[in-house]
Amino acid sequence: MIEDYRVSLGIAKRLKEAGFPQEDCDAYWVKVSATNKHTLEHNDDLDWDEIYQYDIMEGYVFAAPCVGRLGDELPDHLPSWRDDYRYVCSYSSDPMSPCTIVIEREKEADARALMWIKLKQKGLL
Repeated sequence: MIEDYRVSLGIAKRLKEAGFPQEDCDAYWVKVSATNKHTLEHNDDLDWDEIYQYDIMEGYVFAAPCVGRLGDELPDHLPSWRDDYRYVCSYSSDPMSPCTIVIEREKEADARALMWIKLKQKGLL
């Protein structure tokens, strides 16, 4: 499923608040007015004239970057790997020194997104 490779809705909201680029993403969490719930939509399926109106006024749209896009936004020497039933993403200011920040989540996209947020907060991006 597409959701397996995208950040979850809660983390997408946190990414947007932290300043993660919202443009040029190929999928978005979009709030559907009829159900009042967010659904994951492909960029090509969206009516952007309507989206801009709602996003500016209500904040109903959140980029849902994939694992690859998040990797492009993170430092090159940032490894992530699968450990049992979770993904681990680690950071060290020097690739040869021990990890100083470690994030673990069930989805790799969520682990990478939370690492992006943490590095942004620390001024390392």
